[in-house]
Parts: sequence; structure tokens; C-alpha cells
Amino acid sequence: MKNHFSKILFAGLLIIASLQIQAKTIPARFSQYELGAWAYRQHIAISEMILPAILNNKLKALSYSGKSLAANEGHKFFEQEVVAFISTDNDDPTKGYDTTFIAPITEPFYSFEIYKTRIDVQTSKNAPKVSFDYLQFQKLMNEEMKQYLGMYAVNQVVYLESIPQSSANILIRFNKQLFDEGQKPTSILYKTDSLISTFTASEKLSRGSYDYPAFVSTDPTDPSKGHDTLVTVPASVTLNDSSNYQYLYYVLKGNASNLHLEAISAAYMLPIQDFQLSFYQGFMKYKSIASLTAFEKAFLESMVLFQIETRLLPQGGEFDSYIEKFNLKEEEEARRF
Repeated sequence: MKNHFSKILFAGLLIIASLQIQAKTIPARFSQYELGAWAYRQHIAISEMILPAILNNKLKALSYSGKSLAANEGHKFFEQEVVAFISTDNDDPTKGYDTTFIAPITEPFYSFEIYKTRIDVQTSKNAPKVSFDYLQFQKLMNEEMKQYLGMYAVNQVVYLESIPQSSANILIRFNKQLFDEGQKPTSILYKTDSLISTFTASEKLSRGSYDYPAFVSTDPTDPSKGHDTLVTVPASVTLNDSSNYQYLYYVLKGNASNLHLEAISAAYMLPIQDFQLSFYQGFMKYKSIASLTAFEKAFLESMVLFQIETRLLPQGGEFDSYIEKFNLKEEEEARRF
């Protein structure tokens, strides 16, 4: 991760300086929407790599919908016929004729279906599934593409249309893992991103729970008789509620030549009466976290790199493209804080 950080930070050093990247610790966070934008980038990249690889003899389509394919037929499933108008009069652009030509499919593909020996690709919902050798396909992908397929596959299939919900579900899973580890008596949970003071064992146990007032009726014949009480909602309930806004806090440490993840914290929104309250559980040192696998940590690091890159190089507009593609603007703006 250090080498990747250095490349990005060197390219945007002046911008980073304006963001006070020389500070000892740099707190930040990413949301389910930024995670979705990262996933959308990977989905597009995988879709775009297939046809050139076939044409360059680096990838061979084996079959479509169970039917064998000849060596020179695979590319046809990733191309489309495009209609274009040819103007024949410089003075009157309406004069001319229509023609057709073959061009690559430009929309990101509908799904990737992953098996032990093959990967099936479906360009659209009604298109045939085209099969490729798993190892041959894997060799063409970079680590982020592999992370995307590994993290987003549900019952072996990664669907383009499922990226928003899958992103929320993935953050819920990460938050639950981090929260459970932070609750353990042996874990060290820091109160702030300064990573100085820590929560006591009793303080950790109450993190994430909240109370709300309720009326308890004691007379079935008269609903006005009863008493007020406070109902405690434990963090486990909030963490399992997919309607709550999910995100994750992290702390970077170092300078432009040596930057690394120092700590992370589970984070989400708590529904307090008519408001959504920002909550983070507490920070754990990144190196000490045992509940995340090496693959999951690499995935999180890719997400952090993506966030840095998109902030340094905003001309890509990948976050906005994702929000627009999945009609998430109103939802994201309503949850932004």
C-alpha cells in the first residue's frame, strides 16, 4: 500500500499540501456511496478489457449459453451494430443516408458469474452468457478488479444493478466485524482519532446503544393508563439495520513520502427521535485488528487509495457518474452531514 500511496501523493503533492497532508495524523471517512463509486469503476474496467483481449488473442471465449464457440466468434458477443448518418451535402446537413457499422458495446456489462473453472459474462439481461477460462480471465485483471469480484459476488454472481445495495451490505459487515472486535475485553479502543485516551471496559459495552421514550399501557380497557419508560436499543440492532447510513472512519499517518493506515473505526448513523446522529464506535490500531482477513484489508486499502485519487484528480468525476447512473443524488444528499 505504501508504494501506491507514494505514487498518488507525488503526483498531487501541491494539492496535498493544501489539504495539510503533512499533519501527523489525518482523519477521514468513506461512505457506502464512495465504496459504490469504486465498485462501479472496477465493473466498467472489467467490461472494457474483454473485447480488446479477445481481439489480441489474450482471451478466448469458450462457449455461449452452453454452446461451443469457434476461435473467431467470441468477439461478436461484445460488439454491437451502430446506425450513423452520413451527410452528403455541405450546404444541407439533412441530405445524406444512414449506414451501419460494428462498434464495441460501451455500456458496463450486466453480470459476471464466477465458478472454479470458468467465468460467465452477460452483457445485458437478455444476452447469452459467454464463458471464459477462469485462470485466463484472472491473468488479465489487476488486484482491484479481483477484489471487486471477490467482495461483491452474491451466490457467485456480481450484478451491475446490485452495486448500491451490495456496497451498503459490505459496510454493514465490516462495521459488525470491527464493532464486535472493539467490544472484546482484550481490544484497545481509542476515544478519538488522536489515539491517546482509551475507553474503559464498561464504556465499550455501552458504545452504540441509545434510548428512546415510550409509554407502557397497564390497563387493556383504558389505553391512557400506564407509565412512561425508556427503551434501550443495543448497537447490535442498529448495526443490522440496512436502512441506516453506513460509513467507516480511518486515520492516515505519516507524510507525503510515507503514508499508511494507522487506525479505523466502525461508524454509522443513529436514529435519535427525528434526527440522524453521526456515531463512531472508537478507533483501533489498524495493525492490531484480527477480525479482518488480509484480502479484506487489501480491499479497504484500495478504497482509501481510490478516495485519495478522486480528491486529487477530480476531473474523472467518477463519484458523480456513479450517483447519476444509479439515481442516488437525493438519497446521498439527504444523508450527507
